[in-house]
Amino acid sequence: MVTSKEWTSSAYAKEAKAKQFVDQVLDSRFWSKCDDVVKITESLVCVLRIVDSEDKPAMGILYKSIVKARKDMVRRFQRNKKKVDPYLKILDKRWDSQFRKNLHAVDEMRIFKDGELYFGRKSAVDERCIVREDQ
Repeated sequence: MVTSKEWTSSAYAKEAKAKQFVDQVLDSRFWSKCDDVVKITESLVCVLRIVDSEDKPAMGILYKSIVKARKDMVRRFQRNKKKVDPYLKILDKRWDSQFRKNLHAVDEMRIFKDGELYFGRKSAVDERCIVREDQ
């Protein structure tokens, strides 16, 4: 886009901010950092999609999904663990404070396991043991 004739001949391309933008877009370090962001967030976005689903209760697969997302982040940065460590620490801290030590979550897991309340719906019972590859 920024190397096209339409862009280079436009009045916008001559502005200082536009030149700075072009320099950033053409910088390979920028794209390397974008790749890192995708590698870090992709698994977490999958977890958010699972939790946001209204089709089925997500509590039963939340733990497994978080563990899988964490392992995926570690796997993607095997050669450069320093890049992912700060994000893993944030994830672990949030996980510990929001879920592991939360007695309400333990009760939710029991309700899910026993198929009580909303987890007793046919769709919830059918989906209880299924974890899809894309989740």
